[in-house]
Amino acid sequence: IRKALWDISVSPECFFVLRNNFARNLATMNIAHWILGIGDRHMGNLLINTQTGYLVGIDFGYVFGGATINLTIPELVPFRLTPKFVDVMSPLGTSGITKKTMINALRTFTICRKTIMACMSVFLREPTVDWMAGTRSENLPQNEIVPWNSVKRIEIAKKKLHGGHPASLIDEELGMSRIDPAFIAGYRNVLQGDEESVRNKLPYVNLAVDQQVSCLIDLATDPAILGVCYDGFVPWI
Repeated sequence: IRKALWDISVSPECFFVLRNNFARNLATMNIAHWILGIGDRHMGNLLINTQTGYLVGIDFGYVFGGATINLTIPELVPFRLTPKFVDVMSPLGTSGITKKTMINALRTFTICRKTIMACMSVFLREPTVDWMAGTRSENLPQNEIVPWNSVKRIEIAKKKLHGGHPASLIDEELGMSRIDPAFIAGYRNVLQGDEESVRNKLPYVNLAVDQQVSCLIDLATDPAILGVCYDGFVPWI
């Protein structure tokens, strides 16, 4: 991606602008997608404007945690921040503009949380036909669906805007799925991380915005978590 941006740039200054646009847009979009629980962010669900470097997400079939709750192989990443996306901001990686933009975006969403929750509650209590179709799981007998459970999904969304620990919230979504408990135990071990991981050093409630962002980046870039993604996610890109 970095090379592609360089190739379409007519000067180093142009590349700098495209790279910064890409990083800021990706960071803001990722935070918005996390709050809304939008998953299934494989390469086919992202478009890039080659004139500006801005990204556009498409296909919102899995929302409000659906990619973790309903998919046969649950998503444990909060959003897409895979190696090639991080490489765009090399040598800074996820630090610098990417992390700063995420913090600013999440802080803004937190300030406006009452309005956001009011809007989200409407969709959660009155889900679209497409979203209800997405609750069907390959793990269940034919015609059986995973309960939509709007109350629980609203609670999880609210916790995101009130300092909730991202790993703990993904764990709650795993508990709502119908995946075999034996597999869930393994996923939870990966989700927890090792004792040196950022997410293991933070409290599970009342996190500051910058702590939430640090945890989100830790989850999204953890090789162990990327390693258990389904192959269609292409986590190596």
